[in-house]
Amino acid sequence: MTLHTFLSERLFSLILVLILGISAGSAVAPTPAAAKEKKNILYINSYHNGYSWSDRIQEGIKETIRESPYKIDLQIEYMDSKKYNYAYIKLMLYDIYSYKFDQKHFDAIIVSDNNAFTFIRQFHDDLFPGVPVIFCGINNLEKEQIQRRNLYTGLLENFDFQHNIELALRLHPQKDRVIVIGDQSVTGKAIRSQIQKAASNLSERVEFEYWSNYTLEKIISNVQDLPKDTFIYFIPIYKNISDQFYSAEELLSVINQNTNVPCYSGWEFLLGNGIIGGKLLSGYRHGEIAANMALQVLSGTSPNKISIIEKPQDKLLFDYNALKKFYIQKSQLPADSTVINEPDLFYELNQQVFWTIIISLILLSITLVLLVINIIQRKSVEQKIKDQLSFLQLLMDTIPIPIYFKNKDGTYENCNTSFEKWFSISRSQITGKSDDDLQGKGLVQLYQEVDDSILESAGVRTYEDSILSSNGEIHDVILHKATYKNAKGEIAGFVGVLFDITDRKKAEDNLRKAEEKYRSIFENSPLGIFRITPRGKLLDCNPALARMMGYETPSALMFETDEFPRALFADERQEREVRKMLQRGSGIVQFERQFRRRDGQNLTLNINVRIIRHSLGTIKHFEGFAEDVTQKVNLERQLLQSQKMEAIGTLAGGIAHDFNNILTSIINSIELASMDVDPDSMAGNDLERALKAAQRGSHLVKQILTFSRPSQDGFISTNLAHVLQEDLSLIKASLPRNIEIRENIQARHETTTADPTQIHQIVMNLCTNAFQALREHGGVLEVSLSEVALDQKEAKALHIASGNYLCLAVSDNGPGIDTDILNKIFDPFFTTKGKGEGTGLGLAVVHGIAKNHNGAVRVSSLPWEKTSFEILLPMQEHDDELDQPQTVPSIRGAERILFVEDDEDQIATIPRVLEQLGYQVQAESDVTKALDRFRETPDQFDVVITDFDMPEVNGLELAKEIKTIAPTTPVILVSGRETAIQALGQVDNICKLVRKPYNRLSLSQAIREAMTYLQRPHQ
Repeated sequence: MTLHTFLSERLFSLILVLILGISAGSAVAPTPAAAKEKKNILYINSYHNGYSWSDRIQEGIKETIRESPYKIDLQIEYMDSKKYNYAYIKLMLYDIYSYKFDQKHFDAIIVSDNNAFTFIRQFHDDLFPGVPVIFCGINNLEKEQIQRRNLYTGLLENFDFQHNIELALRLHPQKDRVIVIGDQSVTGKAIRSQIQKAASNLSERVEFEYWSNYTLEKIISNVQDLPKDTFIYFIPIYKNISDQFYSAEELLSVINQNTNVPCYSGWEFLLGNGIIGGKLLSGYRHGEIAANMALQVLSGTSPNKISIIEKPQDKLLFDYNALKKFYIQKSQLPADSTVINEPDLFYELNQQVFWTIIISLILLSITLVLLVINIIQRKSVEQKIKDQLSFLQLLMDTIPIPIYFKNKDGTYENCNTSFEKWFSISRSQITGKSDDDLQGKGLVQLYQEVDDSILESAGVRTYEDSILSSNGEIHDVILHKATYKNAKGEIAGFVGVLFDITDRKKAEDNLRKAEEKYRSIFENSPLGIFRITPRGKLLDCNPALARMMGYETPSALMFETDEFPRALFADERQEREVRKMLQRGSGIVQFERQFRRRDGQNLTLNINVRIIRHSLGTIKHFEGFAEDVTQKVNLERQLLQSQKMEAIGTLAGGIAHDFNNILTSIINSIELASMDVDPDSMAGNDLERALKAAQRGSHLVKQILTFSRPSQDGFISTNLAHVLQEDLSLIKASLPRNIEIRENIQARHETTTADPTQIHQIVMNLCTNAFQALREHGGVLEVSLSEVALDQKEAKALHIASGNYLCLAVSDNGPGIDTDILNKIFDPFFTTKGKGEGTGLGLAVVHGIAKNHNGAVRVSSLPWEKTSFEILLPMQEHDDELDQPQTVPSIRGAERILFVEDDEDQIATIPRVLEQLGYQVQAESDVTKALDRFRETPDQFDVVITDFDMPEVNGLELAKEIKTIAPTTPVILVSGRETAIQALGQVDNICKLVRKPYNRLSLSQAIREAMTYLQRPHQ
């Protein structure tokens, strides 16, 4: 930029500023006020709204406080004392103000004219105690009359009556009589009193006459006949004529219309209504002064520090029309007089206007020169702009993205070559045209509601759309639309840019579908899926893994486990092994380990992990699947347990069968021998002990069979408390003194359906284990019985039905059970004891008995605090009459019996036992011979008693043969095996199964049942 250009621009700007400054009269815009302190002022107006004098006072007050440093709330109250007698309304006003301002505080009070001042002096302490008062417009008041000067200040309405009369006498030398027109209002009387005081100084020069109580008709009649030596002095009055109120201005106009004598007054608001003028009081000035006094009070100045103004606040004012009416020249007026309504001469110019015109002409000339210079420079700039636009068009055409411009009216301004190719349309075809003009060209697709909004509010809008190109294909595009502005900063239009994202959108859709597919697999897979860092931080997991580990959501699992899977491994050693395995491994690593759920329970997971490595070979992260195989492992364990139990059961069944044969021979031999000796002899006692020993052996065999194949034979209604007390009496006698036994029976209902012998076995086995745990250090062995209620969740965990159970608990405070073997203690032959101390069958038998009773076993162990075995048995809600074993004598008979048994001892003893009971017995140890004998004489046998387990032909096959020969002959099977029970339903002539070992009582009862069976009808 040249120096000449710079100076031209600066000078031109300066001239414009000067012109605007002169045209505006050097006006300065007010600046916003800062936050002002709020004050409350009450203004009591003696008169009403519309009364010019008080209205001007009010204007002066408002204008003054508007420019004050306070934010003032001005409350205005009109007393209407021109219309209504003050004496009648003052008490009503008192009541109104008492109600209105009971809760209102004012910082200052302004009163205008006498009635308001009188009212405030009378009721000040009641209505506004302590509030400062500023008065104005008060007539005929000496400041010495004001009491409590510390609360009052203001200005008096003193007017220069004497000056105005002397002025009138000078302007009208021939007049020597004055008519003073007023009224009997408080203000009227006060003004008249002031006039009378001043008139005393003029009594020698002029005569005064006062009209104070005349009607308007009387006044009009009198003024029409006034002589030429008279003029009127008008005091502001207010008249009610036929319920119509007439203001002072209206009454003054009526008087002037009906008289030819001049009229004078002392108040500015009457000027222009017929008075000639003089020194006139300004209501506005009174209000202005009173407001300034109030502001001083608000700023903290006491009223007694503000002087009461007595000097008249007047100016010399005259009405041109009145002067002209009475032929008074302006030159006759005092020098500082102001004349209103005076017409301006057309050739007279105000000095400021004159110089404004001269300076403007000079400046306009300079401006013209500068404009010429500016035009030359502008043409140079225009050429540069054209060059720039040409470059921009070239640049825009080289951009492979469609671009177009629209102006504010929505018509196309320009586009680039890519836009022409996209829509197969030339630039000239669209320039200056709107979308409506280009129907069928495809451009209407570019219009959206966003076009209207962007032209109203500047900015950038971006959105996606689908647009049909000229080749008929639909393209996904992103449209960017941005406004551009003209030199004035106004929105001139917008530019639109199309980005074709069709290929990107297709790729995104394919990616999204793939992500949704794999995310669905990830979220819904029953397998746990995870990604973890080499340091164990869980990067991601699915809901299945979270549920496996006992968490509601994957985020909860990731939040609570900083190091996965270290925090979840049941055994730290396993965690270290797995970490080493993964560090050394490659590809996919598979392992199965135990983990700990959030609730503390263990579960077994089968893990398949793939190792993801960086390009340098370091491990980036692991990703894998986890399958919960806890149930599978448990089922395998249960299957193994079942197989063990089946094998043991088979072994136990075989042993029991042989024992039963032996015991049967022993028991029956002892019973036979007992019949031959004196029961009280030593031999009798020996035989009785031998019989009891054989019976105990029989119970032992039953326990072995119970362990191998539980059944509910022998179940009766059993009082568990009685069973416990019986067992404890035996246990207490056998335990050392360093073991304390505690009995705690709390159950109200103590009855269950059980085999008492098996319950004895449970108690004895558990107490024996507790004794072995405590015998070295001593301690407490506690046996308790209580009631528990299992809900669905608890019962399901124990694999039993929900309901009420009796809890038989045996606990001790010994060393406890290691957590590693808690899940093995019920395995058959598992033992932690030394050789000769245990077989490993005790707890397995306890577990089997509990299950056979539809119950369960719970185990908990805290070393040296409490290790407890809880046996849960279904509670019998109502205690039935307990079954009591009864001693029944052997039953005698005379039936004919065929006895078949391969055991030689039983062949030797059983026929003798039966014969002693009166039966006729034929015994055979060979099944074939027995069948031959039966075929020969089937009618000679009433009952057939046969062993089940025999070589070649067993008892079941024998029963079938007998049925074919004699269908009504009953067969009694005897056996030491549980499998013999199945034979009862296969052949209907088998009426009874007698388990070995048996005695003559059980055998005689079976014969009686068989004979009863024989008498029943059969199909």
